[in-house]
Amino acid sequence: MDKIYYERIKAGFESKSAGKIISTAKQLQKKYISGFEDTIVSILESRYRSNKSWEVQSELIKIIGKERINSALPLIKEIVAKNIDFDMVTIQAATAYLRMTRKDTSDVNPIISMFGHNLAHNLYKKCSRYKSTTAFFKIIKLSFSLCLQQRYLLNNNHLARL
Repeated sequence: MDKIYYERIKAGFESKSAGKIISTAKQLQKKYISGFEDTIVSILESRYRSNKSWEVQSELIKIIGKERINSALPLIKEIVAKNIDFDMVTIQAATAYLRMTRKDTSDVNPIISMFGHNLAHNLYKKCSRYKSTTAFFKIIKLSFSLCLQQRYLLNNNHLARL
């Protein structure tokens, strides 16, 4: 059965159809098997560079983050650095970046490096009353989403608006 599944995934990724690639990516998210890392990164890079199929890009980025495919990290950083407003690819890339770079669920260093020390430190102080890094991550995620949605720049001027 695993060979049949492998061949189905392989055929799905070889397709040029966005719908077929999305379907294949969703299957792989549910039941991941290794061996497709280079293919996933290659398809993502191709689709991202040609600005095609944001849905395909989002689904592939979900796999990259969940499975920590580190060969995609430079591309993920590039997508996050662009910080495009109202963009699902950027939001998925930010989530994948955090998943890939943190050591465990209580590691806040990737957030500090992404947002800069001053912003992350002030956000941490604002939510320290919750006594939980999980709450910190929720507030950071919400803050990051608001930054994208409201077109705020992630700099010290943004702190006054929080």
